[in-house]
Amino acid sequence: MISVLWAYEGWQYVSFSAGETRNAQRNFPLGLLSGTVALVGIYLVTNIAYLAALGPSGVATSDRLAATAVATVVSPAAAKLVAVMILISIFSAANGTMLTAPRVYYAMAADGLFFRRFAEVHPRFKTPAFAIIAGAVWSAVLAATGTFEQLLTYVVFIGWIFYALAAASIFVYRRRMPDAVRPFRVPFYPITPLLFIAAAGALVINTMVTQPGLAAIGFGIVLLGAPAYFIWGGRNKKE
Repeated sequence: MISVLWAYEGWQYVSFSAGETRNAQRNFPLGLLSGTVALVGIYLVTNIAYLAALGPSGVATSDRLAATAVATVVSPAAAKLVAVMILISIFSAANGTMLTAPRVYYAMAADGLFFRRFAEVHPRFKTPAFAIIAGAVWSAVLAATGTFEQLLTYVVFIGWIFYALAAASIFVYRRRMPDAVRPFRVPFYPITPLLFIAAAGALVINTMVTQPGLAAIGFGIVLLGAPAYFIWGGRNKKE
């Protein structure tokens, strides 16, 4: 299940650039919904093609599905071309991440919850340049210290914990600020956030049972950041 959800990972990154988006109230829900529906359709058609070309056993044993399927149906030369196209798509995904993820470091620093240097904006390009560079360096460190399977397990496992917490925060904010303006609506509230929290919790528990070692490391990485949060949070309250 971790590998399946990895295919959809990144849907939330679009919200990181909210401060630089026009008509966010309309464009965010539209972008999230249309992008998710399109991705589900593409992956569904692609997997049907894999099954037709290789069969269930072939799909289960191959670690290069696209290239293997094309080599079987077309030719080995065409499979190499597909491999190159996949590499290009990886750069595309990395570009999208570099556009959005550093905005989190920037926002934390601007709120006094991280090193102030990360809140600096480039005088010419008007981008959080230092945060982007730091994110690239940290990504390289992670890539050099773990396998792809380890990294995706950390990302998806920890990510879904925080997705569940984010959904749960809706109930907290609505109770604390019942009269606040809500530019983004939650359809079928409170059923939809409750279902989302339940699904996320099931995934997290399943990962802890099936991959306890990687889950423990993922928890450890998050806990390493807890002291830093309380230190910066305490300083921010004093100021």
